[in-house]
Amino acid sequence: RKAQLVRELMARTRAGTVWDLGANTGYFSGIACELGLPTVAFDFDPACVDRIYRDARERDETRLLPLLLDLCNPSPGSGWLNRERASIFDRGSPELVMALALIHHLAITGNQPMDNLAEFFRRLAPWLVIEFVPEDVPVKQAVYAEIEAAYSGNAPGEAPLIATGTSGLDLVELARKMKRPERFLGVHYFMPADTAPVVEVMAGLATPRAEVDRVADALRRTGKEPVVLYKPIVGFLVNRLQHAILHEAYYLIEAGVASVEDIDHAARRLLAPRMCLNGLIQQKDISGLKIHADAQESIVPKLFHDATPNPMLQTMVALGRTGLSAGKGFYDWSGCDVEGVRRQASSQLAKLLEFLRSGIGPPAPGTQPKAISR
Repeated sequence: RKAQLVRELMARTRAGTVWDLGANTGYFSGIACELGLPTVAFDFDPACVDRIYRDARERDETRLLPLLLDLCNPSPGSGWLNRERASIFDRGSPELVMALALIHHLAITGNQPMDNLAEFFRRLAPWLVIEFVPEDVPVKQAVYAEIEAAYSGNAPGEAPLIATGTSGLDLVELARKMKRPERFLGVHYFMPADTAPVVEVMAGLATPRAEVDRVADALRRTGKEPVVLYKPIVGFLVNRLQHAILHEAYYLIEAGVASVEDIDHAARRLLAPRMCLNGLIQQKDISGLKIHADAQESIVPKLFHDATPNPMLQTMVALGRTGLSAGKGFYDWSGCDVEGVRRQASSQLAKLLEFLRSGIGPPAPGTQPKAISR
């Protein structure tokens, strides 16, 4: 299973260079080479490095470079003023680093504190840092200050990009105290993150478009499908659409117009399937914009447009009715297997996504519209 996960990850990332630290027999380095990825296999045991070298020779594997290296005492710069040959970690810039079953060896045998190890891996891949600390502005700003201080010696263009994993906080406010706000952006995953294919990438107020595209491309190489926003807006794209629908749904429940069950039934059986196939906007083109425009004239003025978080929802949370984990939310979950429910939701989503990908077949010729430049 471990080998399968590593193979799948490397196949998705399409890294330009792989470093396998603590390569041992070179098994995982071999997987990288099978996928066509140039790989450097490091180990401090001469017997392991010799074995990797001999195996590579037998297979005529030219993409694998075995190197003897003690990570606790790496090769320094040498020669005149220590500049004729760079230190080992100044000679290359890996796009993917494997440290499989290694860290405990460095911590126990090498007697390296975890802070040292965190600093070491930070230096190996410094161009993007994603934070997922609690949704609290001062807490997040303190983290950004620590990251910027850690890279204070970097030239402006070489400082790492810092991405927030927030789902609803204002990126402009989060970046207000940063020294380099142009290196800040948002990366928003959806739960369950291992299954949901979409990830949102949003620029900060001063983030260059090229850096936003660079992060989106990196996430695309991990198998995700980025939705890119070049201007910061609270809530990104998906949460704004989702909360617009939910705010109306909560109003309909609170006003006694519709039940929780009927709203979910309509979403499952009509809204979701249509959106799966044709999206939100394309479906209106297919149905006809004249009908849609006429409906907007009569419906939009009557929608619930207040700017206040729904009091029914806020009261439920204040009373501890927070959903599945608490046993009660909009539904009664008492007696349910909490983890079983989550596993089932993740598994069913994966099956649905796979069906949408391969089960319904490609679009028929002559049925796909072209984008219009705006």
